Formats: sequence, C-alpha cells, structure tokens
Amino acid sequence: MDLPPNSSKLNRRKSDFLFLYILLIPFLFLSSKVLSATITPIGHSDWILVAKKGSKQFRYKLGKHLLVQYGNSESRFAGELIEISKDSITLIGNRNKFLSKSIAIKDIN
Repeated sequence: MDLPPNSSKLNRRKSDFLFLYILLIPFLFLSSKVLSATITPIGHSDWILVAKKGSKQFRYKLGKHLLVQYGNSESRFAGELIEISKDSITLIGNRNKFLSKSIAIKDIN
C-alpha cells in the first residue's frame, strides 16, 4: 500500500504543532502572575484586604465571603471576613460558625 505523496509533510506539521502546543501551555501558566494580598489602610483604624493579580485589584471589606488559599496550595479556608489587622485577617467559617481562622497576610496565596 502506497502512502499519498504529502502524508509525511502532514505528519511533520502535526508533530510540529503538538510540540509548540506542549511548549505554549506551561508558558501561559508561568506568564500569569500569582494573586498576591496586601492590607491597605482606609482611615485611622480601618483596613481593607487588597488582592492583586497582574494589573487588576480586588478590594474586600469586612463581611465579604472569601475562599483563601494559604501556606501551601492545599490549605484553604472559606468564610466571612470578620477582622483585618496590619499583618493578618480573620475569617469565620461558612459551614461552622464557631470555627474561625486567623491567616497571616504573607501566607496568603
């Protein structure tokens, strides 16, 4: 059985495309900046949580429901933001209202 004359060219193009696709995926993930968190004062005693991703900023005040990843990427906590201090935030659990978690700003992913 003879192969068509352009089949090797077509296979070569497919392998080149696959190679570029494999290289492109990690580049897209590495080029997007990771979400970072800071605290910004608003007034004399109030603070807001500011999350930044690239040029976008998201501002969170007390009472906002959040899902926070901290420490390693496996640690997560979902809850309502009840306290913001200079170096940490405190969340009260969504499911268990008696469970609260204080997370240092530098540990937030």
